[in-house]
Amino acid sequence: MTSPAGDIDDKKLSAVLAAGILQLRGHRGWAGWRYHFLIEGLFTFAVGVISWFYLAASPTATRGGLRGKNGCKREETIMISRSLNHLPEDITWQDVKEAWTDPALIGLYVIALVYLSLSLKNLGFNTLESNMLLIPSAALQIILMLALSWSSDRTREGTWHCFFGEFWSFPLLVALAFGASIFSNWSIFVLGTLVLGYP
Repeated sequence: MTSPAGDIDDKKLSAVLAAGILQLRGHRGWAGWRYHFLIEGLFTFAVGVISWFYLAASPTATRGGLRGKNGCKREETIMISRSLNHLPEDITWQDVKEAWTDPALIGLYVIALVYLSLSLKNLGFNTLESNMLLIPSAALQIILMLALSWSSDRTREGTWHCFFGEFWSFPLLVALAFGASIFSNWSIFVLGTLVLGYP
């Protein structure tokens, strides 16, 4: 499972890489997206191989490989007892299907996958410029998550900090849903960026 910060950094890095790699369009007869997939695939493969040797196989197998001599018997016992006390329920295929088809999330999927890119195309930007204009939403998400984490730690309060994201996105989604026909493309881009910056 990846961390949200890592995911956001990956989005920013991917957008910058895509901007340059897509310029290879036509080189050696390949489309630009093929170079993009190849290079990102090689990075992913390298991280996977390193992770295979670095990550522990289990809480009791923390020594060796690239890990060195980490952990002691007492730490293993604590980790196992905590894991057993907080076992999640088994996740079934039906749970995954319900999560992907949840009507409350379908709007966000559409916005994230299609809406912002199409509004950028309507503004007259090419693929390179569209990819670069997707970076501000990832940067905003990092800033908001760090600010909320810092504030939550400082005030020792988590409930309202968790609800902040809902308060953040609700008016923006309402504006997109009911004002799309009257807003300019730039207004839609700003609203889409703010929605995708959801912490």
